[in-house]
Amino acid sequence: TMHAIELIRSYGVSNASTMWSLALGFSVLGRISFGLMSDRMSKKLLVFITWLMLFLGFGSVMFIAETQFLIWGFVVFYGLAIGSFVTLIPLFVGDLFGVEHFSKLIGIIGLMQVLGLSAGSVLLGRIYDINQSYELAVMVIIGIALAGALVTILISKPKR
Repeated sequence: TMHAIELIRSYGVSNASTMWSLALGFSVLGRISFGLMSDRMSKKLLVFITWLMLFLGFGSVMFIAETQFLIWGFVVFYGLAIGSFVTLIPLFVGDLFGVEHFSKLIGIIGLMQVLGLSAGSVLLGRIYDINQSYELAVMVIIGIALAGALVTILISKPKR
């Protein structure tokens, strides 16, 4: 998120800060809509869909330079994804592991999120500094989204 405005601007979108603000607006919609859906649908399916939205959001970034309209793919899909993760992760953890160790698990996940965001910001900045482009960084994020989707498919409730 630290690089979002510059990332969008680097693909030739002149109103990058407006688009980023709209993406943050969609994140609120993601929190609410995925929260409502989680009452009726599988949390695992919703987390999987969220990873796919992250993939689609950053996948659309790869084509923004050719078709600026695709910035809306990033705004909508990425925005919904970052909002829905906030709502779904605690629900998904509770669904998989119950409440006995919930606080400990959420604490560990929160720590991993902070470490990932911190390292990710530095990594993206370093990739940009070396290549003068965010293209490789976007590909890394797309790979992470695909890996997250795969892990979501493979994870299951522990036997005990």
